[in-house]
Amino acid sequence: MRKEPNIKRKGVENMTRILMDFPNRPGMHCASKSLRDIGEFYGHDLSEAEIFGLSSGLGAVYINLSEPIAIRLFGGRILDLESGFFKNMDIPFKWRFGPVFRWNEIRSYIDRNIPVIVIADLKYLDYYQTNSLFGGHSMVIIGYDDVSEEVFLVDVNQPDIQRLKLSSLKRAMSSYAPGFPFKTNQWAPVEQLPLLQNASMYAKAIEQNAYHLLKDCRETFEAFADDIRKWNRIETWKYFSITLYEMIERRGSGGAAFRNLYIDFLRTWHRKYGDDYSGCEDVISGFQASIDGWNEFSSILLQAARRGTSFKLNQAADRLHDIYEKEEACFVQLKELLKAPAVG
Repeated sequence: MRKEPNIKRKGVENMTRILMDFPNRPGMHCASKSLRDIGEFYGHDLSEAEIFGLSSGLGAVYINLSEPIAIRLFGGRILDLESGFFKNMDIPFKWRFGPVFRWNEIRSYIDRNIPVIVIADLKYLDYYQTNSLFGGHSMVIIGYDDVSEEVFLVDVNQPDIQRLKLSSLKRAMSSYAPGFPFKTNQWAPVEQLPLLQNASMYAKAIEQNAYHLLKDCRETFEAFADDIRKWNRIETWKYFSITLYEMIERRGSGGAAFRNLYIDFLRTWHRKYGDDYSGCEDVISGFQASIDGWNEFSSILLQAARRGTSFKLNQAADRLHDIYEKEEACFVQLKELLKAPAVG
């Protein structure tokens, strides 16, 4: 049974509270790390890659804005990974959001020993020390201190529990970062996590991801590639190139636009349930070619920005087309082998 601490000082009620034994290990991606920690808190042993894959998390989102400022962003995951996970697992989950920062409601769940996922802007998280707006960041609140007016939280690449001023949390959750399609003051309690791990759970998540990538992502890849070919007309194309390199390889993606996380998920699926299907190894090998393509694509962008060689943008766009063709072939193959499990 989990401990439910309520540390009090004389004359003060609920002065400090923290969820005891809440796990916190650095991760690769904010949302999957948050869900992994919550899963472990509720007694489940799922890796971050499994969380990502069970969320049907692989995707392609390209954001092209001219107002209020020129912005180019690419995300290799579905936007609402948390909702994807709970939907695939048939577990009730609902985001709360709006114009008001509802700290008292969030705090009430901590008082009941329930962790709370929140969406924030990195700029206002003091320990990141950045001046750049970067919204959509997921983390878990696990406690508070009324005297110091701080919250305790676990974050993706922080080895220790962080203490953040409540005023900073309010700014981070209330911020609107242009280009990031998330709500202000977005949060959700996770009151339970009943999971029955079996082959069908993995198959369902893979099939859902295949459906999404094959139905929706080709158009995104094509728009992304077509826009890159026109970047040389934009003064800030070097900044776009470096930003996209960082988002694909560095900023909480696990590398290769989240494809490293997904191939680890496929390898875990193969290890646990691969005997039920023939062809798993071929799919994984094919998906590795996609990862190699993403690494090459991001490297071309970085080199173009550093050397000022805008002609390389056409080369990068060509790589995007190749990448999608490889991923499309892999997910077509996945759908086929899920339909025809091996017998005996």
